[in-house]
Amino acid sequence: MATSDHTFPQRCIGHRGPCLLYGKIVDQPLFCPLQGHPERAKALFGAFGDAFEEYSNEILRRMFATPHFNLKKMDGKTTVFEVDALIAEGTSAFVFETKAKFLNEDLVSGNAYAGFVEHLREKYVSRGNAVWQLAKITAAMSADNWRTMPAELSVAKRIFPIVLTHDIRMDSPGTGMFLDQEMKRLNADLPSDERVQRLIVLTVNDLELLEGAIASGRLSLTDLLSGYLAELVNVDPLCSFHNYVAHSPYADQMQPSAVVRERAGEIIRNAQEVLFPKDKEP
Repeated sequence: MATSDHTFPQRCIGHRGPCLLYGKIVDQPLFCPLQGHPERAKALFGAFGDAFEEYSNEILRRMFATPHFNLKKMDGKTTVFEVDALIAEGTSAFVFETKAKFLNEDLVSGNAYAGFVEHLREKYVSRGNAVWQLAKITAAMSADNWRTMPAELSVAKRIFPIVLTHDIRMDSPGTGMFLDQEMKRLNADLPSDERVQRLIVLTVNDLELLEGAIASGRLSLTDLLSGYLAELVNVDPLCSFHNYVAHSPYADQMQPSAVVRERAGEIIRNAQEVLFPKDKEP
């Protein structure tokens, strides 16, 4: 679950301070049993990644009629790549790679730019990770050599590669541009395909915020992402999706997930009962 309060006041920007303690309630318990136990940490973070992927998939199932999850392209018994989620909307195809990576806080907040860039490459671009997978997937879709791809995706006129991340710091200005450049670098030797759009970074906060409007049919994800890509080309190439929505014509159409709202309320109510129990009757 994300660390938002599931509302959209103050045009989004800067509205994170009041969510700090809620974020700690949700995420911080992960780190308590890990000190001095690297194997335990590896297993726990792996399980957390699986849980985040399933949580994100639940939202995508509510947003779209026929999503496809955990697809693979095989070469004999060898897995060429895996796809976390592949979804059609009209003649658009959305390719989601879902990651719950935790960035090193010292590199995020420090001044060692080169170290941070290499850290991003390790977490998101290296072999088997999100950008590497998206490069492989979009290349196969462009070359039309993925024979087991769902039929409705084979006619896509626009392909949107999307990194869906748990870490809301990944919506920092310029992060999407960097990952897009890395994906283009990985596919530099292949013919260009105008169907493949610029790589987009969405955080889980963004996904939760979009659910109601997309699921109800009031808003098209294709239109929203197309507007964002136009913003990157014509206005601000460093703009995050979060900040684009805040000042876009779509801001008033956002409808946060009712399911997420209810589950968040349960967490807060349970925490209140434990931390501030009511006095028993005498």
